[in-house]
Amino acid sequence: MKICGIERAESVDIAIEYGADFIGFVFYSPSPRNLTPEKAKQLKSRIPKHVTTVGLFVDPTNSEIDDVLAAIDLDLIQLHGDENPSRVLEIKRQTHLPILKAIRLIGRINLNKKEQQTQ
Repeated sequence: MKICGIERAESVDIAIEYGADFIGFVFYSPSPRNLTPEKAKQLKSRIPKHVTTVGLFVDPTNSEIDDVLAAIDLDLIQLHGDENPSRVLEIKRQTHLPILKAIRLIGRINLNKKEQQTQ
């Protein structure tokens, strides 16, 4: 289970208490849940090592990623922007971290081909 958008120590504690496997910090300035790397580092200090820490970014620049990673060690990068496959690979090479890429579906698309064929 992944809990993302953590902003407070109490939220970290509750997420851990209820079995979160992943805890995510948002590094996207337009988001109301945006954190500074320093604040995320403070929150991470409460997270046990068996819980994976995730940094969520939207179309980040290399320097934005570097600034965050200079302050906090993350276990995984999650991308939520329009990053194409070559940009995702570039970020993976830059960070040496696993990448989780969110993909937006437009409209009502049914990804279950078997179900589509029976309709």
